Amino acid sequence: MAGSVYLMRNHALHKIGISQDPERRRRDIELNSGLRTELVFRRLVDDPELVEAYLHDMFWYCRRHGEWFAMNEREVARAIDFIQKVDGAMVR
Repeated sequence: MAGSVYLMRNHALHKIGISQDPERRRRDIELNSGLRTELVFRRLVDDPELVEAYLHDMFWYCRRHGEWFAMNEREVARAIDFIQKVDGAMVR
């Protein structure tokens, strides 16, 4: 099922995740953490679980806990570039 892959920033960490409603997810995280949370990027893809898993593997060395990663700007740009290049054929 199609869904959005997103990248959020909360303080010094980035979250790579999936959601049908990334903006609602952002508000929930912000409310629960008490920290301003920014939706950096999102894209609708055919297989969000596969894309998310690939990104988690790609940035394994940045993982701090769960889906939260200590990524620098170059890594953020690399993640966004990958998500932008994903097409339906790649994720089916």
